[in-house]
Amino acid sequence: MEEFKDIKSIFLIDFIFDLLFTEKQIQNKEIKKILLNLFREKKQNLTKKNKDFKDEFIFEKKENLENFVAIVYASFLIHLHLCIIGPTGVGKTASAKFISEILQEENGNYKLFPFYRNTKPRDLYGTMNLKEGKIEEHKGPLTDSAENGYIFIADEMNLSSKSTMNSLIPVLDPLLDKNIFIPTLDKALNIKEKFFFIACQNDIDNLGRNIVPDNLQIKIKNIIYPNIIDDEIINICKEKRNKEFKNKNGFTEENAVNLGKFMIKYNEIASKYHLQKWSFRDTDKIMKRIFEHMNDRNFKNFEHFHFIYFYLFSSIPKNELERVYTFENNSEKLSEILHLNFTKIFNINDNNSKELFDSYYSKPIGDIENLLNKKGKLSIKFLKLKEKMKEEEFNSILSNFYDDFFKLNLISQNEPIILTGPSSYKTKLAEFFIESKMPKLEKQYNIIF
Repeated sequence: MEEFKDIKSIFLIDFIFDLLFTEKQIQNKEIKKILLNLFREKKQNLTKKNKDFKDEFIFEKKENLENFVAIVYASFLIHLHLCIIGPTGVGKTASAKFISEILQEENGNYKLFPFYRNTKPRDLYGTMNLKEGKIEEHKGPLTDSAENGYIFIADEMNLSSKSTMNSLIPVLDPLLDKNIFIPTLDKALNIKEKFFFIACQNDIDNLGRNIVPDNLQIKIKNIIYPNIIDDEIINICKEKRNKEFKNKNGFTEENAVNLGKFMIKYNEIASKYHLQKWSFRDTDKIMKRIFEHMNDRNFKNFEHFHFIYFYLFSSIPKNELERVYTFENNSEKLSEILHLNFTKIFNINDNNSKELFDSYYSKPIGDIENLLNKKGKLSIKFLKLKEKMKEEEFNSILSNFYDDFFKLNLISQNEPIILTGPSSYKTKLAEFFIESKMPKLEKQYNIIF
């Protein structure tokens, strides 16, 4: 490429050797600078061309993430297929989608395919069916990507079986003829030169993951998704806030900084007590909740920290929150440990601290006349409350139902939610939630039983 003409050949050779055969960071600063500038130029072009492009992956001025972007881009240039490895929720798939959209320069010119335990080769390559005496060809996403020179993202690749992973080898082997015969399609597959494969997967230690077969592993380069230092976590939360809220009220830069600090502290606690750690996936969900509901007149007396607190406690099973831990001569419940750290980081005084705790743990109260479902001083207004609820139900066994209903209404648009519990209970709660939004159900909700 013209941009590398001033780089000595020996430095380029060393760089490509390291890229192919080692896990080193990019040593040559000039090469890294050129790669990042080229990537930024592509990003700028896409932003001008596509107004719907969402610039959500924050990597600028984050050394580890800049190096990661440069390596992915360099691998794309030399057709070196990749496998990005890291814990759940750190940003593997989000980064792959972001980089792919920029490198393809056209919206949708990459394919993301989620792998599962029962994923079969025909799901990737496609099939041929006989319909009304005619043979119909149904291309799979991998076939479509290879033939059109798209980027293909294999999300959670190592959830699939070894035989399915082995079926990927023909399209990734640079030594084979590009016209590869695909049995399920009974035809040759012509692979375009720009075709690029990115796998994203969790560490093998995660439950249900399989070891990538050796024959496949030699076709792809592993990249460990970079660890993000504390200062970067705080800065990313702040930058995400500025993109999400901009000049809107209700969630300041200082609030975002505190959210980043709490994420760091919570993950320390999670490591100690074997809880699921937070990732930027969690902070994104929280910010979207605040963004949607903070200035909603149907949400009364809410502050930004209420949404964070409810998200935190709702995501941990009740039996875990009530578990007691003993340190020297002191015993505390997990809920008390979390509450103390939360109020300290978010600078919540004693009076508000008690109110916050009570709001979460108090039984719901129905103000049918004013159409309010209350918890502590917090309340949410529902226009259909009067026809759906009976006031005496709040003091009966159904109080738990309305408690869960209150928490369910804190989710944001398109946020997936998993309901656990007895089958009839989950169904009734979901139906009640959906009906409460009618007839103006403008948002899409993803509820899993």
